[in-house]
This record gives sequence, structure tokens and C-alpha cells, in this order.
Amino acid sequence: MNKSCWRQALAASTASSNKKFTQEYQKVEQHLQSLLIDLMHRLYEEQVFIPQVDPQSLGEVLWNNVDQMFTDFISDEEMSLDTLKKALNRQTAALMTLALKQD
Repeated sequence: MNKSCWRQALAASTASSNKKFTQEYQKVEQHLQSLLIDLMHRLYEEQVFIPQVDPQSLGEVLWNNVDQMFTDFISDEEMSLDTLKKALNRQTAALMTLALKQD
């Protein structure tokens, strides 16, 4: 899908009177979020993070950032996919630096 299609899908997911579409869109978003949160829990169990890390909150923060950056990407015609990926990588690395154990 191109950016215009994604904008329409996002708008429809929040403003549509089609309850089924809204529910399905939210279901996909929730599934993707839970995959990321589950990954953070597994990494925590493998003691990759410092003990103070709350893997649930870390996963939620990471998901919120990815979701917002995707919204920024589809809203900005000039932003390339490469620019999005670099920004996500940079921001995720900054958060991970705070959470990862320093061996």
C-alpha cells in the first residue's frame, strides 16, 4: 500500500462508522504490540536487561514510538522508508542503551 492508502486506513480505523473495520484494525495493532512486548519479556527472562527494567513498560514504549513514527511516515510525503528506518533504529538504540546490561 502507498502512503495515501495507509492514511485512509488509519483515518477509517478511528472515524469510520464501520465497527467491524475499526475492530479488525485495532486487533492487528494489538497483535503487533503484544509480539513486541512478548519479545521484551523473553529478553528480560534471558537477563539481557538490567534488573530495574520493566519489560512490559519497555515494550509498550517501544510500540508507541514505532506506531507514532509510522503515523509520521505516512503523513509526510517527503519522508522515505529509509529515513523512517534510520530514525526508528536511532531512537530504539537510545532506549536500549538505557535498558541493556553493560558486560
